[in-house]
Amino acid sequence: MILLGAENQSLVVFLRELLASQDPTKTRKEGSFSDFDDALITVDVQDGIINIRLEWGCIKDFTANGSSEVLEAVYKGLGLKLEADRVSIAVPLNDVPKDEKARDELIMKLARIKAHLFSGPLLRIMNANAGDISKIQPLQIEVRFGEWIWIVPKADGSFLCGFSNTVSDKSDLPIAKVLYNEFNSIRDSQLNAAPSVQASEQPPKDLQGFTIPNKDQIDGYFLFFFQKRHFASEPAKDRLVGQLAMFRPYINYHFKCTKAFTHYRMRTCTESLQQVLNRAKPEQKLGRGTKTFTGRTMKEFK
Repeated sequence: MILLGAENQSLVVFLRELLASQDPTKTRKEGSFSDFDDALITVDVQDGIINIRLEWGCIKDFTANGSSEVLEAVYKGLGLKLEADRVSIAVPLNDVPKDEKARDELIMKLARIKAHLFSGPLLRIMNANAGDISKIQPLQIEVRFGEWIWIVPKADGSFLCGFSNTVSDKSDLPIAKVLYNEFNSIRDSQLNAAPSVQASEQPPKDLQGFTIPNKDQIDGYFLFFFQKRHFASEPAKDRLVGQLAMFRPYINYHFKCTKAFTHYRMRTCTESLQQVLNRAKPEQKLGRGTKTFTGRTMKEFK
């Protein structure tokens, strides 16, 4: 099992190769990286400046709910530019730290651009005082066409984070049902310190206050319930935000891996069965021979 981190690993590799070079202008100057949320990150180097752009259709929904403040604080002094569907960062090569540790910290900060964007609504709830939590409205965001996330604050400071799941190929629904059952088995286990989880094929009661346009096309829902103890420290907040930001790509990645592995096992079983059937064929017996005019013997198969 591969756990996808909060940072884009392809972008990390690209930036490390670029900045480790003695002459970055002679290395690969552009690249593009995407994930299962239809978020696209493009990088290019022009005139001694590293330009990083995140394009995602729901950026305006996040920036309107606290993400703009988070991005401005994290990328202060790095040429941050916010647009309706794009976040841009410009880093001069001359400003890149020479120290390897500081340079790696900068790379990880740049590679977490999507996680920092995603963190705005969550941090607004986690950092809110008891009197301000009631002012935060529940949030519904369409992260890609027909795919939704929900963030619902509670009066006691806890909150709910939900994800929809749509299976493009309906023949894969049995795999999705197994996935839902696995999540519910975690809920029934003795993990008292972990957040509560719920997976279902029908809209949960906690989401009844939302209007979901394509409810009939959604095949499942994942809900996480977080108490204040789950984000009591800054490292816990960072870890929680990173895991939620990558949950949908994580689920889609493992869903596709499960499907590929199932097809591989089916092909392997078919090949093994074919070998057994071939070995089970009776041997053909030769009949009596017949002499030809030239003296050769022809034998008949029975």
